[in-house]
Amino acid sequence: MKKIFTLILAVTIGLAASAQKIKVKQSSENIGGASHNALSVTLTGISPSDAEDAFRSFMKKYDGKRSSKDGAIFIDHATIKEMGNNT
Repeated sequence: MKKIFTLILAVTIGLAASAQKIKVKQSSENIGGASHNALSVTLTGISPSDAEDAFRSFMKKYDGKRSSKDGAIFIDHATIKEMGNNT
């Protein structure tokens, strides 16, 4: 019984330590040379290139024009059909 408890404890600690953490905060960010409201996402446990690849892949279904500048990814004219035609 003691070995099973120790094993479960070790697995739980290992999973908690390796889990990705995501923080989202609303802030004012410099976008396109001006300050705009934005949702800033902080990811830990993932490389920046993997995060960019995942975001680009996710946004493909919205048919937006993608561009990268100054370390930011910008999606323009994206259509989110689930929200309606005028988005």
